[in-house]
Amino acid sequence: MSKKIVIFGGSGFLGSHVADFLTKRKYDVFIFDIKKSLYRNRFQKFILGDTLNKIQVNKVLKNCSYVFNFSGEADIGKSKKFPIETLESNIIGTANILQACLKNKIKKYLHASTVYVNSEQGGFYRSSKHAAELIIENYNEFFGLDFVIMRFGSLYGPRANKFNFISNIIEEALNSRQITRQGNGEEIREYIHIFDAAELCCKLIQNKYRNVIVNITGSQPYKVKNVLQLIKEILGEDINIKFNKKKILKDHYKITPYSYKTRIAKKLINDGYIELGEGILNLINDKIKDKS
Repeated sequence: MSKKIVIFGGSGFLGSHVADFLTKRKYDVFIFDIKKSLYRNRFQKFILGDTLNKIQVNKVLKNCSYVFNFSGEADIGKSKKFPIETLESNIIGTANILQACLKNKIKKYLHASTVYVNSEQGGFYRSSKHAAELIIENYNEFFGLDFVIMRFGSLYGPRANKFNFISNIIEEALNSRQITRQGNGEEIREYIHIFDAAELCCKLIQNKYRNVIVNITGSQPYKVKNVLQLIKEILGEDINIKFNKKKILKDHYKITPYSYKTRIAKKLINDGYIELGEGILNLINDKIKDKS
């Protein structure tokens, strides 16, 4: 059996960590992305390409067993500014990959979605992710393509993208000794470290996970204001936390994303996990090292 795995969007935050976990498990990892990877190691192959290019997508999936798709637009703010581009990458790009999976007889397609599909918030990001989920289920219903849909919550950790909340507030605190937050900090999130999330993604290759939707979120809910206080305690009492209560968090949920019903997802967690305080401390140390 071929151990080739293609990771679309493998240059990004989550995709690059999943690539590393799979490489350690002796899979033959191919990273397909529109931008070069800063994290690829010598055991991983890289293909510069676009999921909107059907020829490129089909070519990379030859003799492949499993496909992870972390590609597309994940920034809620950017998706609002560029709706057409978001719909193309998150829907058409996904459809191109699914069709190539059929042609190349892929064993399982694993797709990165979001807890926002259960929400009234999220704008074009949410609606494009929801549409992609429905299309994936159609490919299973009509063509028998096995899938796993992974709905992610709030990720944090090394290699975070530029719109990652925890990464940004740590940077702000280190640079200006201040943390600014829109809203009152009462918002609730379930943060999960990127290492834990990547490990769970790899487990989903197992045969027992077929045609299911799983939630990959933290094991404990935190109020945002408590997370900010945690960072302040780690960095020192001179950190000033400011809440801009006049600015509400448009397009983001406050307490829960589950404001309307979609297909029910099972929650998947590791037996052990990286505790939030430990994960933030490690991330702060990494950023301090980068600045030195």
